Amino acid sequence: VMDSHGVKARLGGRRYDVINFEKRGISIRLLKGEKPFGIGNILPSIELTLPDHVLNLRGKVVHVSFDEKECPVCGLKFIDMDEESTQLISGFYQHLRKQMFSKR
Repeated sequence: VMDSHGVKARLGGRRYDVINFEKRGISIRLLKGEKPFGIGNILPSIELTLPDHVLNLRGKVVHVSFDEKECPVCGLKFIDMDEESTQLISGFYQHLRKQMFSKR
């Protein structure tokens, strides 16, 4: 699991911890006892904040699990992304990978 490196996600006016960031989606942590999003649900408005951009994306819930503290973790896959968002996310992801591997 990667550190979120300043990536934030807001859904329905609420901010969630991003605990994993990939080119095709993110994983967010919910609060303990909170009902996770249903698998297959479409989330029409995900405000994803990168260090230098804010993107408005649509996502689909592709997995739900629980962390060691029993907090729900939802995996969201980005859908219907425009070209600019795709490029920004891909570029940021490459940047993260470079940072990760240069620390070894």
